[in-house]
Amino acid sequence: MNIMKFKKVIAGLAIGGLLVGAALTARPLASWFTEKSCQSYVDENLNNIIKDLENAGAVGIQDFAPFPTVDIQSLESDIGNYWYNENRITLRPAKIPGRFASNAAVNCFSDNTNALRRVLDHEIGHFYIHALNRSLTDEHCYNCSWQDYEFYSEYEYIGKDLISEGIAEYFSRKINGTETGRECTDEIWKTYSPLDTEMSDEVYGDRYYGCSHRLVKPVIDAYGVEGIKRLLVNPPKTQADIADIPFYQNRILAELAENHQFGY
Repeated sequence: MNIMKFKKVIAGLAIGGLLVGAALTARPLASWFTEKSCQSYVDENLNNIIKDLENAGAVGIQDFAPFPTVDIQSLESDIGNYWYNENRITLRPAKIPGRFASNAAVNCFSDNTNALRRVLDHEIGHFYIHALNRSLTDEHCYNCSWQDYEFYSEYEYIGKDLISEGIAEYFSRKINGTETGRECTDEIWKTYSPLDTEMSDEVYGDRYYGCSHRLVKPVIDAYGVEGIKRLLVNPPKTQADIADIPFYQNRILAELAENHQFGY
C-alpha cells in the first residue's frame, strides 16, 4: 500500500476540513455560544480530565506536565488534533456530530459534554503517548513523535499510527463508553488489515479506529502501562505484521505472558 494513500485516508478523518474551514468568515450565533461554552468547560475542568485519563490507564500522565493547551474552534482542526510540536490540542465542536452518527448538537451548557469529551480524551491520549514515548526513547529522539514518518518504512509508519490511535481510543472509550459507531466486529477482526483499502474512506476510517482499539484493548486490560510500553517500543513493523493484525496481537500477548511467567 502506498504510504501517501494511507496518509490521505487518515488525514481526511483528522484534518480534512482545513481548507473548507479556512474559507468560513462568519459562524452562526449558536455555534459561537457552543464554542465559548466548551472552551469554558475545558479551561475549568482540564485538571480533572487529566485525572480521568490517569484512572483510565494513562499511568504517570500527571508527571508529564505542562499539559497541552486546548483551542476550541480552530480552523486548523476538523474534529480534533494534537499538535505535538506545539503541545496544543485543537477542537471544532461543530464537526463532531456527523462523525459520530448523531444529529444532536454538541454543547457544553447543561453537562452535555459527552461527544466533546470523546474527542478531547482521545487527543489527550495522544499527548500521553507522545510524552511516554519520549521517556522511553530519549536517546533516539527521532522516534519521539509518531508523526515523523519519514524516519520509518511505510509499514512501520502504519504500525505506529495504528498503535497510537488504538491507545488514544482505549482511553476515550474507557471513560465515555464503547458505543462510537466505529466498531470492529468479530467478522471484520478475523481478517483485518489496514492495507485493505478497497472501501469508502468513511468505512475504512471506522474500521481503522475500531480495530486499532480492539488490537490494544486486551493488552492494556491485562498488563496496564507495561502493555502500553510494549506496544510503543514493539509496534507492527513489517508487511507481515500489518497484513495480519490479529496474529501480531497474539504475539505481543504471548511475549508479555512469557515475561510474567519467568519474572522478567
